[in-house]
Amino acid sequence: MQSFYAALRELEDAMVTVNTFKEKYEIKSGQFNSEQSAADLSWVRYEGGMTSYLEVLDVQRSLFTAQLKTSETLQQQLSLIVRLFKALDGGWVPTKDTTSYYNQSIEQLNKIN
Repeated sequence: MQSFYAALRELEDAMVTVNTFKEKYEIKSGQFNSEQSAADLSWVRYEGGMTSYLEVLDVQRSLFTAQLKTSETLQQQLSLIVRLFKALDGGWVPTKDTTSYYNQSIEQLNKIN
């Protein structure tokens, strides 16, 4: 019976973690949108001769950083969802097709290069 309670507790913890990363992603998305607006405004100011191109580049750097953090947070959230799905025994069946698909992808990339 204790193993049941432990499993239930782990499940609840995993669900809370997924929800936490969902909220974190929403916050990061808002920050990214704000940075995008700042970049747009900076460009308009530059075109109007009100600021230097250095400011435009600095704002674009901040935008890129926000975009990276947003995508990292989304990746963490999606990884946690997959782990939760696997923990619930949600029909996750690894197949050899995954390996063959990976090998085919590598071959295609090698042909391009």
